[in-house]
Amino acid sequence: MAKSSQNLYRPVGLKEMQLILDADARAFPPRLPEQPIFYPVLNLEYARQIAKQWNTKDAASGYVGYATQFEVDADYINQFDEQIVGGSTHRELWVPAEKLENFNQHIAGYITIVEAYYGEYYSSGAIDFLSKLEQHLKSEADIADLIKQQWKDIYLNYTFWSLQAPKDILEQFKKVWQIEFPHLKLPATH
Repeated sequence: MAKSSQNLYRPVGLKEMQLILDADARAFPPRLPEQPIFYPVLNLEYARQIAKQWNTKDAASGYVGYATQFEVDADYINQFDEQIVGGSTHRELWVPAEKLENFNQHIAGYITIVEAYYGEYYSSGAIDFLSKLEQHLKSEADIADLIKQQWKDIYLNYTFWSLQAPKDILEQFKKVWQIEFPHLKLPATH
């Protein structure tokens, strides 16, 4: 019998998302000493609110907020009490930092970006990178090679580029991405 799992969400900034990708999108990084609690949230609306309203204005977040989604074994999650930290949508779990490694072992599948929000000061070289792409990509093979080499940058910036790049380039990326990384869906554009 398959274990049941529960969807959880977590708003993260650029550095934390890069660390997640360094772990092949399967684990959250250890907490810093000033972060004694890891708090996944229980609904996308709350993750979206933090990513959009807080991370995009925060230099430490790189002026970008990613609302991530992941599944965790439901039986394991039951040990953590639900906390309501504001209104009825502000529901989260408090996982002590020392339990995060074990928590990561109960993640089923991948941590994916569901939505991304970019603040006024976000850059991360994303625009320069996009213009280089447009100049050098001649075929799907070129795109596939680039995706294999630069997959993290592409994943982190795809939604940002959707606001600026010609649709045909994005469609080419999306088509090749689905072949190269079928387990890691590109974030939705909005």
